[in-house]
Amino acid sequence: MGHARKILPVAILGLAFSAFAQETGDPGSRQILDVSRAPVRAHLVGKGLKGLEISLNGLDVQAGTSSEPQPIVTFQGAFDRENWALVVAQKELKQGDLKSFRIPVPISRRETWIALTAIGPRGEQENESLVIDFPGFELYSADPRVREGRKTYVLAGIGVANQNYSEPGLIADQISWAANITVRRLIAAPSWDLRLVGSLTLAPLSSTNPTKYRTLGFNLIGGYVLPIVKEPWRVSLLAGWYMMRMLVQQDAFGLRWINGPELYPSVQRYFGKSSLIQFYGKYSPVAGKYRIVSISKNREIGGGILYQWNRSGGSPLAFSVDYQQLQLEISGASVNASTWTGAVSYGLY
Repeated sequence: MGHARKILPVAILGLAFSAFAQETGDPGSRQILDVSRAPVRAHLVGKGLKGLEISLNGLDVQAGTSSEPQPIVTFQGAFDRENWALVVAQKELKQGDLKSFRIPVPISRRETWIALTAIGPRGEQENESLVIDFPGFELYSADPRVREGRKTYVLAGIGVANQNYSEPGLIADQISWAANITVRRLIAAPSWDLRLVGSLTLAPLSSTNPTKYRTLGFNLIGGYVLPIVKEPWRVSLLAGWYMMRMLVQQDAFGLRWINGPELYPSVQRYFGKSSLIQFYGKYSPVAGKYRIVSISKNREIGGGILYQWNRSGGSPLAFSVDYQQLQLEISGASVNASTWTGAVSYGLY
């Protein structure tokens, strides 16, 4: 175990969940999606209404306002049928407007159906539907940070970590408070993703070993956001370097510090402006004196999931669960460590 004392268990990383969060945008940034030029298609469904003409080409699309954030599609038409009335989306048009009308329609989803009803002098009705298809709606409705050029954010979280550590002659299981902070930057947004993550295991709540321990860690990772994957999905292929230090009195445990490269792919899915979900995986071979010790016998793997709720007018809240598992074999001695971490994170602007 002499060599083992030169290495720290990585089990308590509890940091990757903090990298799951949203990017805050610069209010002066350029929007990637120009709503006024976004393609919008429309078609009629039904047997047709006699005397009704609607222009389905060159529909006008306008960005929403602060009070009404939904995009607006305006269509034009005319209705010429003696003694008949026209109802559009449950609103009857005035007789003077029938020969030429413009109807603004708020868009709340990719495909919007608008009911058209012609009412005759005896109360008879004929129905038809106008269907507006806005392929860019999910990108438009995603959090503005997805659509703006510059993206930087700071995220802080706190949670509870269930830690399990073992080496020959020693078992130490404990439940501890855990804290983290993440700084993330999208460079040449949204192409390059850079993250600096710090984590700290705080005072243990309970422990099976009289000797209690804490961990301090740092990760620097960066990578490419795949352009072939379109919003509302985002796939990032990241890689970087990590370092962990165990904080225990008189270095009582065999492992003290560890570092090495890491691979970190992540997948993110937006659900409009209200929420997102993200998954990640991690593989980290252990390094010693700036070289890989053994990929098969000395490595850490991990994964996690996060759900984020974007509060209206406020900073986001994120709820996450992740798992890390470390395996080492040093001079024939087996060292294992694992952790489950649940956390709540808050976006700092």
